[in-house]
Amino acid sequence: MIGNGYGVLDSLNRVAAKNKREDSTMQKVSAGKKILKAADDPVGVGMAESFKAQIRGLSQGERNSQDAISMLQVVDGALDEVTQSLHRMKEIAVQTSNGPLTDEDRKNIDKEFQELKKGISGIAEETEFSGIKVMNSDKTFVIQVDYNPYTTFKLQLKDMTASSIGIDASSVTDLVQSQKSIGDIDTALLKVTSYRTDIGSNRNSLQSNITSVSNNNRNLTASLSGIEDIDMASGMMKIIKTDLLANCNSILYASLKQSAESVNKVLQ
Repeated sequence: MIGNGYGVLDSLNRVAAKNKREDSTMQKVSAGKKILKAADDPVGVGMAESFKAQIRGLSQGERNSQDAISMLQVVDGALDEVTQSLHRMKEIAVQTSNGPLTDEDRKNIDKEFQELKKGISGIAEETEFSGIKVMNSDKTFVIQVDYNPYTTFKLQLKDMTASSIGIDASSVTDLVQSQKSIGDIDTALLKVTSYRTDIGSNRNSLQSNITSVSNNNRNLTASLSGIEDIDMASGMMKIIKTDLLANCNSILYASLKQSAESVNKVLQ
């Protein structure tokens, strides 16, 4: 019986050693990770770091694309204002092409026409995104939109000032100028509409790229999770199993020790 007590003590020592080993399991469960240091899984660490680099690159590419879309939204909003002004200018030009109006009438009406033209140039000069003027000159931006493979998107912004779209000299001060301005405004509207079509196409392309990159990012994140994240159910079961074993052996040891002490008293 006494020998059995020593056997239980040996069992408790083994459980204590096992508890020490299982302490790392508790740490992993607490962190939610099965890799806390390189020694836990050297190969897994290498794969995880590779995935992290790809995920960060893809995430930045996604942000770059979103920033480009935001810039295009700003430009398109400004171009909508320009379009409305051009439509009003055309109405005025058609109105002043009416024969019964006098040149004095046309000069008075031309004041609104000139204000609208000035407003278009003002929009082109003042519209900006992150401190960058985006409508007062031709500009080209090269945007990295993907990490692997390295992919860029060329974004071309156009000069939308009154002089660039061909209405800087337009007026409706007389019949000839009014009729000429109609043609100038029609040409300007075609330029603006064509540019807005390009912007729409670029936005769609960038959005499609965001969707693709986002899908890749999710897949990589899932793979990284499979390498790094611990199976919480399995980890908890290990902890519970160790606790139960330790408690059972402790109770058994206490019982046998008490019995051994009683026997010793009788023998004495």
